[in-house]
Amino acid sequence: MKRTNVKLKMIQSIALFLVLVAATLAVRNPVYAQGPTWDDTRPADLVLGQPDFATGDAGTSPTALQSPYAVAVDPTTGKVFVADTYNHRVLRYASSTALLNGAAAEQVLGQADFDSGSANAGGAVGQDTLYSPVSVFVDSTGRLWVGDCENNRVLWWNNAATQGLFANANGVLGQADFTSNTPNRGVAVAANTLFHPYGLWVDEGGDLWVADPQNHRVLRWDDAATLTNGEAADGVLGQPDFTSNAANRGGSTAANNLYNPS
Repeated sequence: MKRTNVKLKMIQSIALFLVLVAATLAVRNPVYAQGPTWDDTRPADLVLGQPDFATGDAGTSPTALQSPYAVAVDPTTGKVFVADTYNHRVLRYASSTALLNGAAAEQVLGQADFDSGSANAGGAVGQDTLYSPVSVFVDSTGRLWVGDCENNRVLWWNNAATQGLFANANGVLGQADFTSNTPNRGVAVAANTLFHPYGLWVDEGGDLWVADPQNHRVLRWDDAATLTNGEAADGVLGQPDFTSNAANRGGSTAANNLYNPS
């Protein structure tokens, strides 16, 4: 019953909100409201990152974006999170029902302010920095998960809807600590390493799934809410074990292998 309620809540949240599409080449996020009919010519209803639908300039400010790669909606509050990849930050916007064209973000993670856009905030990797975040997901409890690609890690923030400016992440996977960022921890592929993580998702059972493209695999962490820093994954797809990372398992494409899953 609990899983069914969570799934229903997520579906209703998405249906009530709209479908948010990160349009990388146009440097904007067009938003499509729920409607009675859909076809190939349906225009977007809302745009974020640009003042209007005819503009496509990149920028670094509360109202601008530079190659947004992913969008997530918090099912507990309706707030919108955008991975602003080449500004090396994640922006949080007000509840989806209150947004207008060109709306300013209300909060930023990964940078000290809205006008900064350097990798790792212009310094060393830390608990409050990001380097090309490419994926975001907000689970049923309001926890934000971020694929911090070039830092070769996944970060999470508890109660993301209320986090303040430049907030520290609450946890990390793929690295032993918040100050390391080498691929596969600088050693060899293992159950607790990542190499340029991309897509991620927390399923209705609370398990975290992460696409680990350079290791040609997908990893699964059970009971994501209970994870501790640097914890090893519980399952792997695309490889026979946690210590292998050859593309297509070193052979031809088959039903049990992967090549750069993203």
